[in-house]
This record gives sequence, C-alpha cells and structure tokens, in this order.
Amino acid sequence: MRRRFSNLAAGLSFVLLIAMCFTWAHSFLAHDTLSRTVNGGSYRQSWSVTVLSGSMIVERDYSGVAVGQTPAEWGYSTGADSRWLLASISELNPAWNLLGFSLARTEWGEAHPPNAIWVLTVPLWFFAMLLSILPVRWFIRHRQEHRRLLLAARGYCPACRADLRTCYDAKCPSCAAMRWKAAT
Repeated sequence: MRRRFSNLAAGLSFVLLIAMCFTWAHSFLAHDTLSRTVNGGSYRQSWSVTVLSGSMIVERDYSGVAVGQTPAEWGYSTGADSRWLLASISELNPAWNLLGFSLARTEWGEAHPPNAIWVLTVPLWFFAMLLSILPVRWFIRHRQEHRRLLLAARGYCPACRADLRTCYDAKCPSCAAMRWKAAT
C-alpha cells in the first residue's frame, strides 16, 4: 500500500511539474490573474495571484474605503500586454529581494488600519524544483531496484557484486548478505 501511494504521489507530482513548465513558458507570452475581492462595510480587501514573466505574484490590497457590504467576487483576467503590470509592480520598493523572491509593502492614507498593499513574488523555478523531488526520488529508487534484480539474475551479489555462480550457500561469502532469487 505504501509503495502504491508513493508511486501515485510521484506520478501526480510529475504531471504537475509538466503543467508548471507549460505555465512558466506561457507566462512570458501573457499574464494570467485570478482575484478575489471582498467589500465589507468600511473596508475593501482584495487578493490576486498573477503569473507573469516566470514569476507568481501574490498581492493583498487593503483599503479603508467605505463602499458598502457586498458578497465576495471572483475574477479572472488574461492579457498579452503586461508592460503596465510590470511597471506598477516595479514602482513598489521591495523590503527584500533574493534569487527572484521579493516582498514589498506600501502604506498610504490616514485610515486605521492604514491602506496597504502587500506584494510577494515567487519565481516559478522554485515550484518546479519542489515538484521534481518526488519523480526524481522515484526514478532513483526504481533504477537501484532494477540494478539489484539484474545483478541477481546474472548470478552476482546485489550488495557487493561478488560472483555467486559457483557458490551454493544462502549467503554471499564476501559480505554475508542473503542471496536474492532472480525473477523468472
């Protein structure tokens, strides 16, 4: 059961890795934005996730504008011309910026709590690296198992590669490892 779950998780991770690679390539052609806006009494809060130029940009906008209470709204937008979006993000001074990761915060106004925008940028290579861990681990494990079975089928010890074709003991004379039965 554990092996089946591991294989399923590695397969799902590999499919998501392929999808992430296509998303990364598409992000250089156009931007995609998924957003959610909540208007509640005396504030307006919106969250948006944008994929643009090889990065995922998560933005939280909180403003104390009295707009009345309305239900939450979801939105999706896409576009080929993303120069305006890059310009507006570059105007924010990041608090830190390292290897494509950045965090920026801007406040304005006299409201309490103040109007603020938080922008977190995460490069898509980071997600691809995380998604590649399970498939690489699966590949290495199956390659080692295949090598062990191949050595056992040819009459060698899988642990130390000693020649066992003339030895009829249950253990390897070199390393005392139990002999593997070759699959027939």
